[in-house]
Amino acid sequence: DVKCKELFGNMSIIKTLVKNVINKPTENAPQHHNELPIKYNSALALSALTHKPLNAPSKYNKVCKAIQDMIFETGGLDTLEEFLKPMPNFKANKKFYSLPISTGLRMATDVVRENKAIQMKMLSKGFECTVCHELFEKDYGSKVDEMALEFLCAMAWNNRKVQEQFLKHHIGHFIMGRIMGKDQPSLEVQLACARTLWVISDSSPEIRKQILGQMGRYKKCQTLLLKLRNVVVSSMQRNKRAKK
Repeated sequence: DVKCKELFGNMSIIKTLVKNVINKPTENAPQHHNELPIKYNSALALSALTHKPLNAPSKYNKVCKAIQDMIFETGGLDTLEEFLKPMPNFKANKKFYSLPISTGLRMATDVVRENKAIQMKMLSKGFECTVCHELFEKDYGSKVDEMALEFLCAMAWNNRKVQEQFLKHHIGHFIMGRIMGKDQPSLEVQLACARTLWVISDSSPEIRKQILGQMGRYKKCQTLLLKLRNVVVSSMQRNKRAKK
């Protein structure tokens, strides 16, 4: 509801959540799921405020962008690195173990999405490298890998400068070597890898050429390319039969 978003955007609730909840350190590690810090729900609430429906009127875009800007300007992503750490007391439960990571990535992805100014500011912080080193080099599960790839997509979407910097920072190699190189990555993760590589190379034939050249070095990526080709060919054949 755009009216609700406008209402929240014009109130101090966003600043209050960021200052008093999101950026407030968690003093004691929770021992039980009933003790989980409220900051995780707050992060998801801020994330929801930035959402806009598909094909929404331009007013939605303006309101959601204003909320993104307010979250970022009040320091909503300043403590994002703290979210990228699991909760050690929940190792037996993967859902709770990686909860800080998934909520932090959800908020960051939605604040960065389609906002070039914030994309550039996150690039200046080198956060794409943080994601690669803190998440891709460890095993927090396929869901975290998928969400981390979605964040990289949001950061690089329709932004050639970010895409060029991703190439310089070898983000493609991290995706192909670390994620695709894992033992039997899920189909969802494989498709997320393909989508991210496409987004990174979207605006430049030169970047596309380099990404495709890199993919040739990784055997698992060659398999993925073949799978994607088969999906496209099958889709084209179905369309031809439907026209007949």
